[in-house]
Formats: sequence, C-alpha cells, structure tokens
Amino acid sequence: MSVEEEIVSLGKSMGLEVEERDVNELVEEHTQELTTEEIQELQSQQHTEVMQEIGFEESEEEVISTVR
Repeated sequence: MSVEEEIVSLGKSMGLEVEERDVNELVEEHTQELTTEEIQELQSQQHTEVMQEIGFEESEEEVISTVR
C-alpha cells in the first residue's frame, strides 16, 4: 500500500471524504520549490504576524523594506 493510499484509508476511517487524486495533488503542490519572491512574501507575512502578536503594528511598507 502506497503512502497516498494509506492517507486515503486513514481519512476515510475518520469519516472524511478523501480521494487519492486529491492527496496526490496536495503532495505535488508541496514538492515544488518556492521562488525568491514567494520566500520573501512568506517572510514578510510571518514578520507581520509576529509583530501583531506582540502588539506592535507597522505599515506594510516598513515590513517589506525590512525583509529585503
């Protein structure tokens, strides 16, 4: 049994509607490498979230300039 088949089996045993093609699609999406721009955007989002958690808000321009 493949990993994808196991995931489908586990999902169905939990009462979820899971298809092997959906699992394959998800795996495919996560195997693609991120571009530099996508990494920078992720870092910017994470930075913003952390700053909001500690109660510090700054404009998006300031966040973007600190990531670059």
